[in-house]
Amino acid sequence: VNILRTNFHSANKSATHASEDHPRVNLIGEKASIVWVSDDGKELTHNPDEDLINFPGGDSKFTIRFDDRTQRYWSLTNYQRDAGSYRNILALTSSADLKDWKVESIVLHHDEPERHAFQYVDWRIENDDIIAVARTAWKYEGGTTINKRPAHNANYLTFHRIENFRTRTCEDAPLNISSEK
Repeated sequence: VNILRTNFHSANKSATHASEDHPRVNLIGEKASIVWVSDDGKELTHNPDEDLINFPGGDSKFTIRFDDRTQRYWSLTNYQRDAGSYRNILALTSSADLKDWKVESIVLHHDEPERHAFQYVDWRIENDDIIAVARTAWKYEGGTTINKRPAHNANYLTFHRIENFRTRTCEDAPLNISSEK
């Protein structure tokens, strides 16, 4: 069934958000399709005129969580500025309504996209911080990442703490890049 009635880049990754106070939804792809899940989990609905949205980084696996303090939804996504970017940029994004998303900050970045990636990130809010784990591809001195798809086939599992995430902006340096010049 083509619920989207349009062509778009990809629908191979999705994330489901559900909580007691907030709707159950499934977002699919960079041009995200919001699919509403009934309370009993037996019915899906989608309005292609209203539920097809721009979601920065939705082409790779992502997790969405609701923050009671800001009353916003938050996500860490592979923000891809161009088709060759792969997963070498990890962005902190937020939305008040699951439909209009804003890139708040770039939290991890590497200029070389073919051997460096931060992917399949899962995370939790811990007080004022986000704690996250990522499947990370990183070329190391004297070596490389693994086989023909090095950025995809990661060689590390890394832990990250995004301090004071609610106040980060795009002016802040990524966590893995020194702010000193």
